Amino acid sequence: MTIKEIETAVGLPRASIRYYESEGLISPSRGDNGYRNYSEKDLEELKKIKLLRELDCPIEDIAAVKNGTRPLDDVLDECLIRLKGDRERIERAETLCERIRSDRTSWERLEPERYVDAAPLARLPEPEVRDVRHFIPFRRYFARMLDYALCNLVWLAILALLRVNPVASGAWEVVLNILGTAVSLLLMLAAEPVFLSKLGTTPGKALLGLKLTRSDGSFLSYHEAARRTANVIISGMGLDLPVIGIITNILAYRRCRNEWGQPWENEDEVWDDFAAKSPYGFWSVKGSKLRAAGFVAANLLRLLAVAGLVFVAARPVHTGSLTIAEFAENYNQYCNFVGLEPSDERMADDGTLERGANVGYADAAGFEYETEGDLLKSVTYAYTALDKGADPVRSMVVIPADRITAMMNAFTGHGAVALGEWENVIDNVTRPREGTYSASGDGWSVTCTLETEGYIPIDGVWFLAEDGQDEHRFLYLICVERTS
Repeated sequence: MTIKEIETAVGLPRASIRYYESEGLISPSRGDNGYRNYSEKDLEELKKIKLLRELDCPIEDIAAVKNGTRPLDDVLDECLIRLKGDRERIERAETLCERIRSDRTSWERLEPERYVDAAPLARLPEPEVRDVRHFIPFRRYFARMLDYALCNLVWLAILALLRVNPVASGAWEVVLNILGTAVSLLLMLAAEPVFLSKLGTTPGKALLGLKLTRSDGSFLSYHEAARRTANVIISGMGLDLPVIGIITNILAYRRCRNEWGQPWENEDEVWDDFAAKSPYGFWSVKGSKLRAAGFVAANLLRLLAVAGLVFVAARPVHTGSLTIAEFAENYNQYCNFVGLEPSDERMADDGTLERGANVGYADAAGFEYETEGDLLKSVTYAYTALDKGADPVRSMVVIPADRITAMMNAFTGHGAVALGEWENVIDNVTRPREGTYSASGDGWSVTCTLETEGYIPIDGVWFLAEDGQDEHRFLYLICVERTS
């Protein structure tokens, strides 16, 4: 019989059965797979142990009777003495309870000294057999989520190496989320069994003071651990699907609190919890606050790592001195990174724009290049809107900040997210004021010119003035030049 079958047959919890085994009261055999095989003899032995325990017979006395070092009659005589003592204790407790009640006292007026002579006899408590697995649901969950988050971080690192934005938005975000979930779960399925079979723990479990082994302290086999992890991913995490994952986690919590066991548990597995010997729980044990702080720190470090991966993914394909073709490749890579639709605008190898239908309503927009030999010295972006004509849409002009940022990042190599002084430069050229703005530093100079006539700026959008304006002109130029 398996441990589950013997639990059902004898009506004892798994923790008690293993405790009796550790005390030498039963000795189940082991199969080739390492699992315990309980015989009919083990079942009968457990029934006898259960019967004597119901008489409050101590474990050591049961072991003595079983080993033949003490006759059963002597042990039962001692049980009778204890039971009579229990009866007397109960009677004295009843008398004391009635006496206190008849005094009509309260908590404030209660005087324990008055009742010392009638106090019931103390009874030494039996040692509690605690099945740790049912008392640590949240730590099991948080440990699992940290392990999963670390697997997901590996996926984000792969994206960064491929220069794919790990926090992309839009339709591409849905695809990345589906792929990310699948790859992260597969990484967890591959990595967790290795940790459990070699160390008996995982990074998340170790941080929260948990270890998972067989009852004799040996590690699970890789096959056992892999099967367990696969069942956890399906029955515990619900494949991390939005609604199903929440439901499966709630069900797992209920099973844990009701001491039903989990569907992914192996026949022979035991949780080792550094706080198991404390009757007051996790927070009462020395080191628990440090572990909790470490858990929070690990998640914060993960967030910082994600931010760092965004910088890695955003780096241009080419840096340093660039040809026009390399600049065009950097420009297109940035557009892909931030999720600009290919139908909007892409750059050919010669630096000309292949404009789509969604570029905007400027009459002219394009790049001009100054080279020294084959290498770029400066790039100028011109954006103009001339007469309004008959098209009412031309009454509004919006400077394409995303294209300007793509140009500057592609040429200077500062990546998708600028820091420090360069951040101020980008902010000023993508939201320019009338006139000329110049800045230099880090080997670059930037000149931004905005000239308008007949336009009124409102929150970054330029609108044509009222009818009657003779001239309508909008000119925006930005020139980025390498100075070193």
